[in-house]
Amino acid sequence: MRIAANFAAGAHSATPLYPLPRISHFTIRTIQVPTSGGPRSATEITIHGANFAIRAVDPDVIVNGNPLLHFRISNDLQSITGYFFGTLSSPVYSVIVDYGDGVRGEWTGSAGTAGLPGGRRRARLLMILLILLLLLLLLAVVVPALGGISFSALGWALLIGAIILAVVALLIVLNF
Repeated sequence: MRIAANFAAGAHSATPLYPLPRISHFTIRTIQVPTSGGPRSATEITIHGANFAIRAVDPDVIVNGNPLLHFRISNDLQSITGYFFGTLSSPVYSVIVDYGDGVRGEWTGSAGTAGLPGGRRRARLLMILLILLLLLLLLAVVVPALGGISFSALGWALLIGAIILAVVALLIVLNF
């Protein structure tokens, strides 16, 4: 019998017997929850990822130190949706799904990457900037070879273009 890499081989193994939950990203929104004292504002969070098992023992789901009061795991085991009273005020988010016995998934990120799958938006913008920088470098090689512009004018143009790209990349990193 062959055992998958994410399953433990024996009872004394340091690896848990269940696949570890993986958190890719999450989304949040404000909702109204009916309570005995009337409707109350709460924060609903949907945690996306994989291996959120439906077991006899529910996991501890904690967001920025706040345990979720009520949550449900989707039938495809790819998301957990729940809520807690309060808001996420800290600039750094922490999401933990802990089943116990070493079966734990964690996600930590900044407010700018919350709700974005793995920071894909920032990565895409930085990739575009890198491609533009490579095009500038290609221009630096091709234009003098064709004899279309002097080296000093090309040098100044490339320097200004590189500075602009660096400033834009810095703004992307700091603001997202």
